[in-house]
Amino acid sequence: MCGLIGFTGMFVTKNDMTIWKTLFMMNTLRGAHGCGTVMTFDKKNKAYYKWDHSELPSSAYIFTPEFHKFMNEDRIKSLMGHSRHATVGKIEVANNHPFKTNSLLGMHNGTITGKFKDSDKYETDSEAFYNLLDSNSKAPDKGIKETLESVYKDSTSMAYALQWYDRRDDCIRLIRNHSRTLFIARHKQTSKLWWASERGFLTAALDRANDLKDYEIEPVPPHALITIDPNAYGDQRIIVQPNYYSPPVTTYYTYGQQQASFRSQHWNYNDTEHWKNGRRQPHTKDKGKQNNQSPKEEDFYKVGNRIVSESDLLKELNKPCAVCGNISCNLDSKGLPALHFTKEYICTDCVESENLESYGFSKDNLEDIVKQEGVNA
Repeated sequence: MCGLIGFTGMFVTKNDMTIWKTLFMMNTLRGAHGCGTVMTFDKKNKAYYKWDHSELPSSAYIFTPEFHKFMNEDRIKSLMGHSRHATVGKIEVANNHPFKTNSLLGMHNGTITGKFKDSDKYETDSEAFYNLLDSNSKAPDKGIKETLESVYKDSTSMAYALQWYDRRDDCIRLIRNHSRTLFIARHKQTSKLWWASERGFLTAALDRANDLKDYEIEPVPPHALITIDPNAYGDQRIIVQPNYYSPPVTTYYTYGQQQASFRSQHWNYNDTEHWKNGRRQPHTKDKGKQNNQSPKEEDFYKVGNRIVSESDLLKELNKPCAVCGNISCNLDSKGLPALHFTKEYICTDCVESENLESYGFSKDNLEDIVKQEGVNA
């Protein structure tokens, strides 16, 4: 788990510096194995960019002479920050974000498990991803889908919130999947933007600078490509392309007769009141009910390498369909909904649609998926 923060606006005020330092301070909660930052600015009517890495956590870095020297620019247009929690690669400055390629300066919150194209050439998954993106990107807005498709196809799993600066068009781009969060705060009157991995970070930082009342905070939609142009004004500064990329999916299937060993004879899986603070509490007798009732039987499903009960499955799927955006999961309908390892799904209506195969499905395979009765405990 790493942390992303960012800003764009014409130009940085004293209040903005307070917000930036507060965000970078709190970002250490998401990673203390080093940090990095990117800045774009104008000087003599020309666009410039620079970046910096530090072995220190961001909460310590903001008090160093290096940070103050880095921030000593008059016409700052945008900022990006990253606090690293190492998951792949050694804890050293060379593995801190951003990663620079020919055209990009990129930061990543998440983990890519398994190998993908040229990943063995780099020590971290994030550096490998941005070099692959740069090699596929013949233009600033090209190659993003192809890169995500390639990594999804070859790797075991992929969790991401991505932000990168492209020096070819002087723009910043953001995209995430359901496995990582990202929130944007928009100023109500101007086109100034802040973003962070956690809503609470934005709320606290803006409130500390007495600016919270002037902003609206909303989540970045999953799979939407956000393009931020620091040189534009008004509604032209941020362009949102919803459902820019839909990841491949696999389907739910019933685990079968072996599920018997995963059933409990002592409590009801739907009864969550007996679980508090991560511990099971003594089962108390309900008024007007006998305590010797047998537990409710449920079907169990294998989802990736996990075994999930029907009730837990319904809770997990209380999110929009990755294709149509609707919440319409129903295990009793004609085909079970589809699930990607990042806990995303496609509803049954989309599963049965004419464009099904474009999302990686086969109707022939779905016809074999049926709901089976569970084994008695």
